Formats: sequence, C-alpha cells, structure tokens
Amino acid sequence: MIKITTDFTTAIDEKVVALRAGDPQYLIVRGRVAVVGPCPARPCGLATFTSDILTTALEHDSDYAFDHICVLRDGETSISGCSIKEQDRQSYQLAARRINEQKYDAVWIQHEFGIFGGNDGEYVIDLAERLAAPLIVTFHTVLREPSASQRSIMERLIAIASRIMVMSTYGHDLLISHYGADSRLISIIEHGAPDRPLLLKDHDDETPLTLSTFGLLGRGKGLETALLALSKVKLRFPDFRYRIIGATHPNLVAREGEQYRESLKKMVIELGLEDQVEWVDRFLDIDELLTELDKCQIYLTPYQNLQQSTSGTLSYAVALGKAVISTPYIHALEILSNGEGKFFDVGDSDVLAETIIQLASSPNDLVNLQKRAYQRGRITIWSEFVSGVDAMIADTTLAKSDPNTANRVYAVPGLSGFKAMVDGTGMMQHAIGVVPDRSHGYCIDDNARALILMNLLSPQLDPAHYQLTVNFCAFIQSGFNTDTGRFRNFMHYNRNWLEDEGSEDSNGRTIWSLGHTAHLNESADIRWWAIDWFNRAAPMMHEFTSPRAKAFAAIGAAHLLAEQPDNKNALAMLDETGAMLFQLLKASSRPDWTWFETVLGYDNPRLPEALIRAGHVMQHSDWIETGIDALRWINLQQTGEMKMFRAIGSDSFGRDFDYLPFDQQPLEAWSAIDANLAAHEIRPDDKWVQHANMAMDWFHGKNDRNISLVDVTTGTCRDGITPHGGNQNCGAESILAFQLAYQGFMQLVASTAQGARLNEQTQLTTTKPVGYSRVETDSRPAPGCVKALSPELAEQRSGAISRPKAG
Repeated sequence: MIKITTDFTTAIDEKVVALRAGDPQYLIVRGRVAVVGPCPARPCGLATFTSDILTTALEHDSDYAFDHICVLRDGETSISGCSIKEQDRQSYQLAARRINEQKYDAVWIQHEFGIFGGNDGEYVIDLAERLAAPLIVTFHTVLREPSASQRSIMERLIAIASRIMVMSTYGHDLLISHYGADSRLISIIEHGAPDRPLLLKDHDDETPLTLSTFGLLGRGKGLETALLALSKVKLRFPDFRYRIIGATHPNLVAREGEQYRESLKKMVIELGLEDQVEWVDRFLDIDELLTELDKCQIYLTPYQNLQQSTSGTLSYAVALGKAVISTPYIHALEILSNGEGKFFDVGDSDVLAETIIQLASSPNDLVNLQKRAYQRGRITIWSEFVSGVDAMIADTTLAKSDPNTANRVYAVPGLSGFKAMVDGTGMMQHAIGVVPDRSHGYCIDDNARALILMNLLSPQLDPAHYQLTVNFCAFIQSGFNTDTGRFRNFMHYNRNWLEDEGSEDSNGRTIWSLGHTAHLNESADIRWWAIDWFNRAAPMMHEFTSPRAKAFAAIGAAHLLAEQPDNKNALAMLDETGAMLFQLLKASSRPDWTWFETVLGYDNPRLPEALIRAGHVMQHSDWIETGIDALRWINLQQTGEMKMFRAIGSDSFGRDFDYLPFDQQPLEAWSAIDANLAAHEIRPDDKWVQHANMAMDWFHGKNDRNISLVDVTTGTCRDGITPHGGNQNCGAESILAFQLAYQGFMQLVASTAQGARLNEQTQLTTTKPVGYSRVETDSRPAPGCVKALSPELAEQRSGAISRPKAG
C-alpha cells in the first residue's frame, strides 16, 4: 500500500523502497508524483478533487506515491512539508526548487482560474516553467472566450506541459481548436466518483420522494428555476422533499454575505414550499455528502452556464445511480445523452416540472433511469480513475535511458546523417525530422563547424573526406564580403547571400574554424589556405563587442599558434581576449556568481575555455586559475538534481541566477565537453572527466526526459530536449554538436586510466586516434590540444603586443 508522503524529509514510502531493493512483489511501482492543488480544508470542489486523488491512490493501490503540494490562502495550514503561499510569487519559485530537489518522476498541477495568485493566477507559471520533471496539467476549466491574460496563461502551460489532462471531449476539442494544443499530448479522464451499492426506493417504502442539489451555492446554479418547477409539482405530489446541500460559495460570501441564500429562502416562502425544501447550510466532507446523496432518488442540476465542461457533483450523482434531470450543459450532455438522464432548457420550469411529475408518476421509469445512470457511472468510479491516471503518468514518464548507454557512448557515430545534410554548396541548416529542409538554405556557422569536424576525422576512413573538406572551405571563402571585411552568415538555397555581414558570433566561429584547420588538417595546401584566411579575417576580431565572439576567435587563435607560434594576429587575439575575459570575470563575480556576465546565455563554457587556453598559451597563471574557477561554477549550474547534465536552456538565456530547465540544446553539451577537455589538459582532475561524461551521457538518455537524442548508426542528433521530450528535427547544428562532442569526449577519455582500459578491452578509439599528428610533424599535439609558448617566446611576444594589464 502506498503511503502519502507529507514531509519532504520523510523517507520514500515503503513500496518504493521495496522496489529499489529489488523486491519483485512491488515491481509495478513506477515512482513519485507531486500533486499541486488547493489546501484540502478549503471549501471548494477543486480542493475536494485534489484530496480525492491522494486518498483514492491509497485505496486503489496506485502505481505511484503522491505528495500534496498545497496552495495556501491566508489562514490556511497544510500538513505537507512543502506548500505555496497563494499571493507570494517567490513562494512558487521556491516550491519549484524544492520539488526539483526531491527528484519527482512527475509533477501534476490542478489548474483552475482563482486558485493561484497574481492576475488570473499567473503565478502558476513561475512554478511550472521551473520544473525539471515532466509536468502534467489538468485543466478543470477550458474557456471558449478567455481574456487576453487567461489565454496567455493557458498557452504557456500548454507549451510547458508534457501531458495535458481534461475530463471531457469538449475540453479536449477546445484545447486543440482554440489554444493550439497537440492532440497527442491530451488525455481524457473523466472525473472520478465513489463506488457504492445502488440504493433503490422500495415500493413499500413510505418515505417521500427526495430530490437534491448539492455543491457550493452561488448565482448561476439555477435554483430559482428548480423552485418554480417544484411549486408546480406540489400541485400533483405535495409529499416530496427537495434538499439543497452545501455552503454558499466563499467568494460570494465575501462580496455580499448570505444575501443570495436569503433571497432563495424568501422565494421558498412565497411559493409555499416551506414544508418541502430542506437546507443543509454547510460544506460537507465526503462521507457526509455521500450519506446525503444516498437519501435522494432524483438529482437536479439546473445550471445556467451551458459551457460548464466539468461537474464533480454530477459525476458523483451519476455514479451513485441518481435519476438526473439537468440543463444541457457540456458535461451533462457528454455523460447523459444516451438515456442516462433527462434534459430541460435553461429557465424552463414547465418542462422541469413535467419531467419530475412523469418520474414521480411512474416508479418503474424512475428505477430504470437510476439503473442506467448507475451503469454509466461504472466507468468513472475511483478505481477506474486511478487506472487511467496511472496509465497517463506512465505514458508521460515511460521513456527510460538505455541500460547499454555506456557502450553506445563509446561507439563511433556513423556519418550518413551528417552527409545527408551536405550538397554541392555546403551543409544545409535545418531538417524536418531527418530530411534536410532546403527552404532554410545554409549558414556559415554550420559550415565552419563541419570544417572542424573534418579536421578531426581520419581521411583514410572516407574517400569523400577531401571533397567535403574543400566544399566547406569554399563556402567559408565565398562568405567573405570585401566591402565590410566580415563574413556573411545566411545563404539561400539558390546560393544568394541574404545579408551583407553575419553576426559577430558567426564571424568568431568562422575564425575559430580557420585556426583549427591551420592546426589539424592533414593537407598542407588546406593548412596554408586556412592561415591566409585567418590573417585576412583577424582584424575584425578587435571590433567585436561580444565576449563569446571573441572567445570563439581566441580558441581558433590558440590552435593556429600550435602551427605558427609567432603569428602576430593569433597572439594579439589571445592577449586581448584573455585580458578582457579576466577583467569581465573580476567585475561581474560575487560570492554566489563566478561568471563573466550578469546573466547566462548560450555556449557558456566557451568563455572559461577561451580564458584557460589563453592563459596556458600566453603563460598567465592568473587567467588559468580564474578560468578554472568559472568552469567549476558553470559545471555546477549545469548539473541537475539527479546528477545528470542539464544545459542552461534557451528559456533561461538572459536570466540572472534563475534558470529554466528547457529547451536544452546539443550545442551546450558539446561546449561543456570541450571546456572540460581544455581544463583537464592543463589542470588534470577527474572532476573534469566526470562532468564531460555527464554531458556525453546526456545525448544518450541520461537527461531530464530519459530520452536518447542520437542515432549512433547514422550519427544524427535531435535538436534538443523540450518539456514534451525530444525535438524530432535533426538539424546541422545538432548533428555537428554530437559528432564534435564525441570527438572531444574520446580525446578526454583517452587521457585517463579509463581510456587505457577501454582501448585494451574493446579497441574503441576516436575516429582519428588520439595523439594523431601529421607525418612531417611527429611532435604535433593531439587534436584539441594546444601548446604553451616557451617562456622566452611568451616574454618576447608579450612585449611586442599592446594589451591591458591582467589584474
């Protein structure tokens, strides 16, 4: 039996513990779910429903352990170890952090307007967008005509949610047609209800016919229509009882006290129904409510709002086998249209009276209607509800990482997916699935990365290697605009350039690829070409204002200096970039923020990588140490609660120390691997290897969605991880990030004892063996490695280059 965990410090329930201990009796348990909803003591239907989830999970042996994260109003208290103060925005952010720390398998938000704080409950977004676990949202209300803010909240939750639950087909269809939700992510699970024996009134039972309406009392319930109808029923059958059960809605009480209830009581007197109408003026707990329902034979829902898509009271009445007479609101139509109930139009007291009289006149008709309702209710009883919820959660969290992840990590990725993105012009940017999307053409960013990959792949393994390399070189060469002195970035599929110059980042990456090519390409002719273009492009770097653009170029400069240790352009790049990054880090750092900027963005690890490499080549130990500190810090930020790699997602770019977990992109994992490779080369430490291992595992399924992003056979990679799972598209950037991450990772592994064991046991190596050097230069460092200048040369060069003083 699953226990409800009420304190975050409480050990996981016994069933889950047994599972993790390998007890086969409990192998059906799948995990823990945090349920976010109102305080159970709150007198409202959603609070009752949320509480029912927890109790019925216990009673019906759910596959999951559920914890209640209570949303509290002033004066409310919670037994839960984690709660949210409704009007405290920071409380939602803190709760998200604590939920993440508890490593839940899923989080299930019960959404209704009026439950969460802020304008139209907007604070729920502060919680939802910070959750790392798969998010399930139940929309208890789906508005056909929302306000602008209501629509914004709904659309944001839909975008974040891994799964959406509604309780009616109407809600399902409206989410798709009005809010653009993906039908594949929507589950329809009808409102649950108790499973109790059907109680029918015996013919010999002399107790009067009893009708009921229950739920929070408020305008719009249509009780005026019910009273008018019953005044007509009294003329034929004076011996009946109508029980109005439930407290007045708290919001209505806050606005006008009990004015509405008093107006109804006055109407009862005016219609002469004092002996027939009974009032239960309080909010009942479930046991009391069911007892009251058992006493009635006919249940009235004369609601005026025909758009109501969910009614818990209706679900209860049907499941208990009550003869329901209702206005044709959405939920009633969905569950009563096959003869399980009777309908009348809003405000039509005549038809309502006729229907009651007809049932009162024919006990057999009344009993048959009750039986049909009871039969319909069998599919909504709590045991069925729990089964549906278990299946929904399992479907949401089903993907599990491959148990053979380690073998896949070390397997050399194929190149067919990479080559499929390349034509006679260059590498195309995007794909729809794995099929290149020609409508988006090409960009120099991807062709520069592709050239870097070519430098790391062994030509002997692929006869097309040289042609591909020259192809990427030609694309870069054609991108240079002599009028601006910059490279263009985007090219149409018809080979027309779409701009006069690309971004600083794209130009920095191009310089990087040129320096890398000058260092590591096998062909002397291509190395000569790369050095020439590096020198031609170098002046632009001094105009860059983007730290990342300078860092990209500096990484290329470090590579070029391994080929030409006295290249003045490369020396100037390293000197200028190292000094700038060192000063930025000093200016922006604070005790909890060891970083170059006041916010985080994309490709974050490239900044400490550039500073570490600049410090190493230029013999500045202070640059190295500060770069190492910054890398340690960003590694920590990119480690999730499950000790898995979690990239700073694109939703977090530009945010200050408040990261959102999605979308996570392959480029970030690659940059993490390369930066930790640089650190390990200069300051060997197993921690660099461990973090790089996490980043490589991320590609293969050890991530926040337990989904492998890669096909090792083809070498393709999905475009990232969203709240819904993996992005199905496999664009150039992602494919190249995976291929290059593999190369960097294997260089790092090969430098460890683990790498030695792997090579000895499995003969697995990088595509181009680590330690590779050109024939005529046997002393050349391994790919990715750059030499420091000799102390004499470093001193000579630093005297010849004007730069700010470090520190």
